[in-house]
Amino acid sequence: MSDSDSQESGNKLVTVSLQGMDMAVGLAWLLGFRFPQNFNSPFKAENISDFWRRWHMSLSSWFRDYLFIPLGGSRLGARRTVLNLVVTKF
Repeated sequence: MSDSDSQESGNKLVTVSLQGMDMAVGLAWLLGFRFPQNFNSPFKAENISDFWRRWHMSLSSWFRDYLFIPLGGSRLGARRTVLNLVVTKF
C-alpha cells in the first residue's frame, strides 16, 4: 500500500465520518433536539480574538460559564482576573 493509497483511504474515512455525523444531527433535529451552533466561519476572522470566539463557540461558553465565572470572573481585581484567565485558558 503506497502513501497515496493510505491518504485516499483516510480521506474516505473522514468523509464517511462527517456524513454519519450529519445524519445523526439531522435525525436528532427531526426528533426535536436542537444543538447550539459551534462554529461561525472562524477563518473569516479579522484578529485572533475574533477567531477564538468563532472557533469553538460552545466550548468557549462552557469555559466562561463553568470555570471563569465561578472562579470570580473579573470582579475580584486585576490580579485575580489574570489568574482566572490563566486557569481558564491554559
